[in-house]
Amino acid sequence: MQKTIMFVFAIAIAVPALCQDIPITGVSGANLTEIAGTPTLVTIVVKGRDAEDPNLQITDLGSNYLSVLNPETGDRHAYLFTDVKEIRVQGGKLEAKPFKMDAERSLTPSQQQLVSRAIRQVAEVFEQENKNQPAKMNAAMVIASQGDEEGLKYLQDLARQNDLETALGAYYRLYIAGHNALDSELIERALTSGDRQIRGTAARVAGLYRERTAEPALLRMVKDRAADLSAPSALALARMGNREAIPAMLDMLTGLNEEKAKAAAKALVILGGDDVIESLQEMLDTQSGLSRYRIIEILYLLGDAKGKELMKQEALQIPTLRVDAGLRLAPEGDLDAMEALRERLSERYDVQLDVIRMRARAAGALIMGGDRTRIADLQELLRLDFPDLKEPAAGNFVKGIASIVTEVVVETNVRSLMDIMQPVLLSPYPEARISAASAIIALGDSALRDRMREHFQSN
Repeated sequence: MQKTIMFVFAIAIAVPALCQDIPITGVSGANLTEIAGTPTLVTIVVKGRDAEDPNLQITDLGSNYLSVLNPETGDRHAYLFTDVKEIRVQGGKLEAKPFKMDAERSLTPSQQQLVSRAIRQVAEVFEQENKNQPAKMNAAMVIASQGDEEGLKYLQDLARQNDLETALGAYYRLYIAGHNALDSELIERALTSGDRQIRGTAARVAGLYRERTAEPALLRMVKDRAADLSAPSALALARMGNREAIPAMLDMLTGLNEEKAKAAAKALVILGGDDVIESLQEMLDTQSGLSRYRIIEILYLLGDAKGKELMKQEALQIPTLRVDAGLRLAPEGDLDAMEALRERLSERYDVQLDVIRMRARAAGALIMGGDRTRIADLQELLRLDFPDLKEPAAGNFVKGIASIVTEVVVETNVRSLMDIMQPVLLSPYPEARISAASAIIALGDSALRDRMREHFQSN
């Protein structure tokens, strides 16, 4: 409710008089600020040709445009105020509660076939891969998420091994597969290990399972000077709802270590609350550059009116922050943000994984904003090959790109993207096949998708 109130308030103070000139019919006395952000269905009548676009929800109002969502297909796009002749409210009434896109809409028969094929491909990897244990574990995770008993038993057996790294890796994958039972004694042993990598992994696993017995150790680790312990601990504590660590997270947010700052930002978004928003607002005027942007970004994600205003009016206008702000605003249909990302995608680029990640994220944000032509950008990335490179370098690029695009596809939640992952199911690299299959399956399984997004957030 807090976020909704702030969101509507931000619209109310930001929208100019231009939108008030659009006639609204079908209900008496309504205005755009009352309709935006609710599940009210409307028909947009376009000027000139009187074309009608029905069954839409208005998601956002910009300075000279409105963004809409088709809740049946998930398509998003925008209309300039000057192009809209009339907005017709369907059903004769406004809906009061915020809308939520239906993530459980049924798969088409062809999508169901593709999901089944993806499961079969991963099952083959699981059965045939005996030299590459991480790949076999990932394959087991995917098929176990779909009810495969052999994959589940394989991970459960590994979780009982004495080797902490193997056991923690198995528990991590069991969580993504949808199984929530955790050995708390194992976590206690791992968190007191002399191996810092083991302790960091234990923090991630404890956070995923919301293992409250780990909180005392995590509260100590979050204050560690190095990111390998403090970053995963901050995220784990946030997932447990622990607010005692907020002061440490705020310190991390403005520190020099980028990994710690990013983890703190994610943690503060998870925790949210008026106290977090107030603390961040107080910090705004004392920070500059990237630290100030991170604060704006968190406020934006928490639905704060000031955060939304600064993201559009400040961050999007700064050349060095323009793409980052665009990645946040474009999924909401912001035309200026979408143009910023299109400009970046039009530039020549070096084939490096960090550049590819940025391009994939930009394409995904544009797709979420309603520009389905950018699907071609993701396809282009998946088709890259590296004939001049020897193994394992060439394979590492292919596997890395598949993993990057998988993350973007899962985040967009646009089921038509299943099709672009289909060719990767035939990759010679099992890791790439697993990535593609997990993306396809997650688009048809919202619970798996949610857990995969937690995994992406942890990294």
